[in-house]
Amino acid sequence: MEWTIRIQDVTCSFSIMGAHVRGIDPGWKYRIHHHPTFELLHCLEGTSSMRVNGRKILLDSGDFILLRPNEIHDLENDSPETCKYFTFHFDMDDPEIRKLLCSGNGLIPSAGENATELRDHVHQFIKLINEAGSREPVSSNPAMPTMKLSSMEILKIQSLLPEILLDLISVFDSMEGSGDVQSNRAVRSREHVELACKIANLLEQNTESSVRIQDIAEKLCISLSLCNKVFNDVYGLSPRNYLTRVKLNQAKRYLIDSELAVEEIADRLGFASISHFSRQFKRWTGVSPSAYRHRQFVGS
Repeated sequence: MEWTIRIQDVTCSFSIMGAHVRGIDPGWKYRIHHHPTFELLHCLEGTSSMRVNGRKILLDSGDFILLRPNEIHDLENDSPETCKYFTFHFDMDDPEIRKLLCSGNGLIPSAGENATELRDHVHQFIKLINEAGSREPVSSNPAMPTMKLSSMEILKIQSLLPEILLDLISVFDSMEGSGDVQSNRAVRSREHVELACKIANLLEQNTESSVRIQDIAEKLCISLSLCNKVFNDVYGLSPRNYLTRVKLNQAKRYLIDSELAVEEIADRLGFASISHFSRQFKRWTGVSPSAYRHRQFVGS
């Protein structure tokens, strides 16, 4: 008898930004700030300190810290010796991965036995940066020169990020199970996680409509402010941004896997006009819907 095993379609976009290795002198300090992406920082040499959401955290050589989107933080070398660190920002649109990363404790001590694979993968990333450091920079900022990567180096970095994400999730699971490390994150109750999942499910079910976040909140009998707060705490982004990402992925699937006209795709996703959809899609991806579709089939 003939039979087939098939898995669900998988669509997930990753982006990596601002990766760099830096040495900082005693007394150096970077101002309090926040950003909409995740940030992983690895202390390579010396010691430094961060203040995350008002709480001071000491970083020793070998420590990691994962910062969630929009966490308020700074970085300071308050030791008498030079400190060296590696950091990069990243983002992805898979809600389950985001939820797992947002639920873990951000600080990963160097003594952690379960961080070996994380260190190995991050140091492969650093090796690529160091190799690029011998080239002529493509930016004119002498304080932070930007080096151009080859296509193969970009591919290697893109392949490392999923490995690093898996390592982080594994480390967080082991730390939570041990109970030895106190989280520097806000406590999220099971009720809030379940509520955030309900919000996500409703958003996913309404990609082909002009649903408002207010409509989702009313359906769940909660206030708009609570809807936004709970969702952001669990997923690290607002419901509106999440809906945008879901619609983008749906648009990509339609452009690749169907013969629907761009105008029909715009209508299905609840856009007022094809021009509005095209502007949004180009803002998301850097190319028009027609150009994106053409690019996927070049050479096929």
